[in-house]
Amino acid sequence: MLDAEGARVAAKYYSREDFPDKASQADFERKVFKKTRAAQARVDAEVTILDGLTVVYKNGADVTFYVAGGADENELILVTMLDSLFDAVTALIKGQVDKRGLHHNLELLLLAIDEMVDGGVILEVDAHAVESRVMLRGAVPDSISSYKEMTVGAVFDKARSKARAVFDK
Repeated sequence: MLDAEGARVAAKYYSREDFPDKASQADFERKVFKKTRAAQARVDAEVTILDGLTVVYKNGADVTFYVAGGADENELILVTMLDSLFDAVTALIKGQVDKRGLHHNLELLLLAIDEMVDGGVILEVDAHAVESRVMLRGAVPDSISSYKEMTVGAVFDKARSKARAVFDK
């Protein structure tokens, strides 16, 4: 994800051969931003080829989501991945997808990416399933309203209250 000025909001690279260091990543981000900044891919994803990679992208409010794959990758799969990521992130941050919202919810964004892709292999393209896994639906006890309450302090408080209940008997 790049912001309106081309600065990185978040990124995950899986190819050490194509992107061995941060300099090569930054160079690729500059190139892809320069090539796609004039396009307005707000509703549908756009496809382009850059440096032998297939790149699909879609704009949010002031950020652009990119998914890149090898030249032999199927564009439809990459577009499906991009749309699913965009939809999952929109549901997770519960609002407009903008730079500020992504920064405030960076952990959700990165977890969504991790739920969808493992080592460069696409595992999940169902936005609802990704959102459910990221929000730990079904894994959070009923006494806790969200994953945000599952902090170390909350765990200690719960353990302390259970220990008191045992010792008070």
